[in-house]
Amino acid sequence: MKQEFISSIGRKIREERLKANLTIRDISERSGLSKGLISKIENSRTIPSMPVFFSILKSMSVAPVKFFEGIDYTQDEGYALVKPAQHEPLVKEDRPGFHYRFIMSRQLHDMNIEIVLLELEPGVKGKATSTDGFELKYLLKGKVAYRLEEKTIIMEEGDTLYFDASKPHRPENLLNTNAVMLVFYFMYPK
Repeated sequence: MKQEFISSIGRKIREERLKANLTIRDISERSGLSKGLISKIENSRTIPSMPVFFSILKSMSVAPVKFFEGIDYTQDEGYALVKPAQHEPLVKEDRPGFHYRFIMSRQLHDMNIEIVLLELEPGVKGKATSTDGFELKYLLKGKVAYRLEEKTIIMEEGDTLYFDASKPHRPENLLNTNAVMLVFYFMYPK
C-alpha cells in the first residue's frame, strides 16, 4: 500500500530497532534521547527533528541510505482511494484491547495528517497517552467514555470529538461489544 513518506518513518524506526534486537531503553542510552520521545516517534505521536532522527539511526548503526530503502514515495494523482483490504495493522504502544488499522496519511503544508481505524474490545480501559498535535475521533460503533485530563466525555455512535492531544487522554469502552472509531491525527513538526 502506498503511504505518505513522513508517517512511515516512525514505523520504519521500530522495524529497524526490532530487527537489530534493541529495546527502546537501548536506543535511549545510546542516543541520549528519552525513552518517552523514542516511543512517541515510533508510535507516530510526534515527528522527529533531523538531529533526533539521525541520533536514532546512529544508535542503531543504520546508515541513512539503508534506512530509506523500501519506503514508498507517493505521487499525488489528485485523489486517494483506500480499499478495506489495504488497511494495514498498526502497532501503537503496548495497549491490550486496542486494535489499530492504518488507513492513510498525508502531508499538507507543515502538518501531517494520519487516519486510522481504532477498534476497542469490550470494557477496555487504556492508559493515558499524548500526541504532539490534535486528534479528531468519530465514533462509528459503540459507546465510549473519553477521559481528557480530569474530564469525562461520553461518546455515542455518530459523535465527533476534537481536542488538543498533547493533554493526557484515553478511551474506555462502556459496552459488551467492540467500539469502533475513525481517528484523525493532526501533527506539526516541532
